Parts: sequence; C-alpha cells; structure tokens
Amino acid sequence: MPQFVDLRRLGDDGASLTGSMPLAGRERLAGSLVESTGTASADIRVSREPGGLVIAEGQVDAGLALQCQRCLGTVTVPVHADFRVVVVATEADTEGHDEAVVALDERLDVFALLEDELILELPVVALHDADSGCADSKQHFGPPGEPEPERENPFAVLAELKRRDDH
Repeated sequence: MPQFVDLRRLGDDGASLTGSMPLAGRERLAGSLVESTGTASADIRVSREPGGLVIAEGQVDAGLALQCQRCLGTVTVPVHADFRVVVVATEADTEGHDEAVVALDERLDVFALLEDELILELPVVALHDADSGCADSKQHFGPPGEPEPERENPFAVLAELKRRDDH
C-alpha cells in the first residue's frame, strides 16, 4: 500500500487501495504498544464527490501487542476500525465536518490516517481473556526469590466484632 495518495491525480472514479501498513515506524501508536512488530491490513476508497469534496472511507484491522493491565504481560488485542473522513487542504477547512483529515499539498498521508484510526480504537484497558488464567495469577513485585509478604485481612477486626455481637 502506498503511504501517500496524490489527490490531484484522483479522477472522478477515485482510487481503491488494499494492502498492509507496517506497524514499525508509527511513532504515535508505538507509545501504546509493547512491541511494534507486524502489520495492519486496510481497504480504503478515496473518491471525489460532485461538489469537489474528497472522501476517504474504509477499514483497518490489526493485532496490537499491548500490556495486560492485570498481569502486566503482553496481550495481542485485535483492533478493527471503520472510518469515513473528509479530506481537506487546511486546518481551517475542517470546520463544519465531524471527521476531517488535512492533506497538505493535496497529498493524503494514508499511513497517518490508518494510524489515527487504530489509536482511536485502542481499548481503554487491555486485558487477557477471562479463560487465559491471567486473572488467577498472583503477582509479587518484590526482589526475586523473596516470598510474598503475608497480608493482614483489613476486615478481620469487623468479623471478630460481629462474632462478639452474636454471642
């Protein structure tokens, strides 16, 4: 898949792009990933409407390596995004459009568009599936080899008071 689409060469029929984008080098997305390996697959159609408005629509799919917030291990999360955006020439032209992307010099950065869509679809909290055993694992963050300290139950005092009231 090409990184850029020259909108000046875009005919009335538009352009259809199908292919993949490497996740390596996507700096904004990399901040959320454990590792930036693999690719995202995408289908995009860029078309010009009768009034001259350029529309980019399609979908992007990727398996992103995120940090599980329960066990702190790596979990691969499938991410899917459907999008439809208006392509404009300047920031000022975005006004009045819910979703717009700026194409400077009439060159649409396809990779930046796909990266934005993946970022928007990232889960708020990445977790392994319930059946993965992640929820059952206990984590101890002390020095290696040190046993996990015994923790006193904060409700043990309440249980003792309740027993006294029952007698």
